[in-house]
Amino acid sequence: MATLDVSISNVAVTTIQSDLHLTAAAGAWILDSYMLSFASLLFLGGSLSNRYGIEKTLLFGLSLAAVTSVGLALSVFTENYALLAVLYALGNLGIGISVPAMTTLTMKSAGSEYSNIASTMLNIARQTGSLVGLVAKIRVEA
Repeated sequence: MATLDVSISNVAVTTIQSDLHLTAAAGAWILDSYMLSFASLLFLGGSLSNRYGIEKTLLFGLSLAAVTSVGLALSVFTENYALLAVLYALGNLGIGISVPAMTTLTMKSAGSEYSNIASTMLNIARQTGSLVGLVAKIRVEA
């Protein structure tokens, strides 16, 4: 989900640049700000998992991401960029919180004997998200 979101951001940045008449450097800053905020939220997700439990943190993060994704889908025709920015930030928060919990839960449930297989499968799922984003970009540009 996180890599799919990054891929979507890569697709959307060209439209954002053209609509707002931004330079390529400004577009790069949009992507960088997303990645930096996501990376910083990983620490928060790990801390919340330790404090409140892995399952609760994962459920909260995924629920927040899902609700904001629905909100973004419903607001597709709005030109209220402040609303879109808030929804996007909340979705980013949900994903950032859920990734450490998801990784920890996957590794714990697999046990030490199968942790390498679990890690591989989780990585395959994440990379599939990137592939879906790439295919979406190709279809949008076509």
